[in-house]
Amino acid sequence: MDNITTGSFIKQLRKEKDMTQKQLAALIGGVLLWRSGRLFILDEMVSPDGTCRTTVYSKRLNGSSFSFENGISVITEQEDGLQWRVIYGDCTYRGLWWSPDSRKYVLALDYADENRLTLSWLDRNSSSNLNAYLSMGVETTELRKYGYSTPDGWPKIEYQFLQWGTDSVSMLVFYAFEDSMGENHSGYFWYNCETGAADGILEMDSQ
Repeated sequence: MDNITTGSFIKQLRKEKDMTQKQLAALIGGVLLWRSGRLFILDEMVSPDGTCRTTVYSKRLNGSSFSFENGISVITEQEDGLQWRVIYGDCTYRGLWWSPDSRKYVLALDYADENRLTLSWLDRNSSSNLNAYLSMGVETTELRKYGYSTPDGWPKIEYQFLQWGTDSVSMLVFYAFEDSMGENHSGYFWYNCETGAADGILEMDSQ
């Protein structure tokens, strides 16, 4: 009887040890997955020339890993392994578009108070608020005559990125705003990200 009891006890210990090892392996696997960010990928885009990959995550970066905090983070990795990491914070990802020359991309994000476009240049290691530059370009066009609202010193205009031009510096942008008389205006224009000029404006009917 004692031998049977001892044997059962040893089998139980072995079973518990195997279970503990499996749980430990699962825990380690989960930690590695979390650190890699694979659980939080929203989108992956490869540059047209195939030399860079941009990955969009739904968690905020924390050093070489990811925190528990929600927030859009973007990692751009070049073919030599060099990475460029940017945290955009609490917002919603809407899209990413590489330029034909693979030197830059536009990122569309929705924040609580605005829809924002950002322009990222790889060779300049910079990410800028494209909305502000678009508004500076619009200020030099005939659209200024409508007297749009400027609550924070900047024209209150909604922008949507549509496509890159084949020259990799011009981009087609949709705009919409309400003028000082309460009338809505919308249309399209071409914006040159090198010169900051907005031209080729096509106004749609006011509503």
